[in-house]
Amino acid sequence: ATSGPAATSPIPSFPAVDIVMTHGPPHGRLDETSRDLCVGCPHLLRAVSRARPRLHCFGHIHEAWGAERVRWEEPEEEEEKELPSAAQAGGEWKIKSVTLCDVDEQDVLRERAAYVDVGKESACPLEWGRETLFVNASIMSRRYRPEQAPWRVDLELPFVGVEPEGEVEE
Repeated sequence: ATSGPAATSPIPSFPAVDIVMTHGPPHGRLDETSRDLCVGCPHLLRAVSRARPRLHCFGHIHEAWGAERVRWEEPEEEEEKELPSAAQAGGEWKIKSVTLCDVDEQDVLRERAAYVDVGKESACPLEWGRETLFVNASIMSRRYRPEQAPWRVDLELPFVGVEPEGEVEE
């Protein structure tokens, strides 16, 4: 097999993306190993911070299972900041705040899934373009056993290319 040059921008810029699914996490987002190392990809974080999808779902780092909401800096706030250092070049400097999504263990056992609702009717709806929900949906434990609950996420996606009568645009 031959390999060509790597894609420079495989994830389009905002507002073209609603959901991103990757094998592994972006750097600093639910990527901490049992040895306290953040092993996610800084290039992926930069791409996701540019695209600002509603949801980014991934796995791979079993011990970092969970979900968190990231609030991005406003474009004018980004411009006011100094240029990022090499350590921040992955996009972390664009993050304004992070909120971990707590789950009730009894609910997870009863429903057989962890649940997060960020839809319009939820108590705390996701702000499109301002926030991204990151979900590390690793089912496997560190011992490679399927011990962690799957995630169920409720969020609204826009209807694109559908006429009100239900006919698809061509």
